[in-house]
Amino acid sequence: MNASLLQGTRNTRDLGVLLPGGKPCRLLRSDHLAALTDADIRLLQDWGIGCILDLRRPDEQLRQPTPAALQNAVVPVPIDNTPLFTVRRMDPTFRLGELYLHMLHVQGPRFVRAVHLAADSLRRGQGVLFHCSAGKDRTGLLAALLLLCAGVPRAEVIGDYLRTKDMLAGAPELDVATIPPNTAPDFYKALLGCEAEAMERALDEWDKLGGAARWLENAGADPADIAFWSFQNT
Repeated sequence: MNASLLQGTRNTRDLGVLLPGGKPCRLLRSDHLAALTDADIRLLQDWGIGCILDLRRPDEQLRQPTPAALQNAVVPVPIDNTPLFTVRRMDPTFRLGELYLHMLHVQGPRFVRAVHLAADSLRRGQGVLFHCSAGKDRTGLLAALLLLCAGVPRAEVIGDYLRTKDMLAGAPELDVATIPPNTAPDFYKALLGCEAEAMERALDEWDKLGGAARWLENAGADPADIAFWSFQNT
């Protein structure tokens, strides 16, 4: 079944149930929260979500703000890929997997921070929700990283990623990809995609670099945070 857990979102899912020892509704992945209903907010509070990691750029946060009732839980961890988009926006050969490789090689410190904040919150008994705008690329890569560190099989990691394609079916394009002006149609089409090939490129790159946990270590992650996800028991 591909239905968002929250009425006001398109792509909120329970990642924790995929983790060994995970508990329901303790680790959520999502798209933006700007349209949450009062009932959605109460659900998040009932689930004990005390940390909301917002992976969006500041301009995205302003365009689709998180409801005021949740602002105290929000921790911005912006992952800004605008420099790549600006350079490549007229290139018809661009493929989505290149964005994921770019994030692996450029945005490591941001992912390390997100991994730490999520682990720290769960250690303190607070649930975590992490999101970007569509819950597809930045969120998808962070979700894959956590799943891999927890020992979830590759096929399940890719399967979780591909669920987003169905979740976002029918969503307005501007809710799926925000891009620079004067962009080639093929580039825009690539950014809208959600195909296994894109995530497979990231997973292959992690394998070449010694695995997701080793990549985190090399990016400066605290060994205790890596161990938390490796033996996840939330």
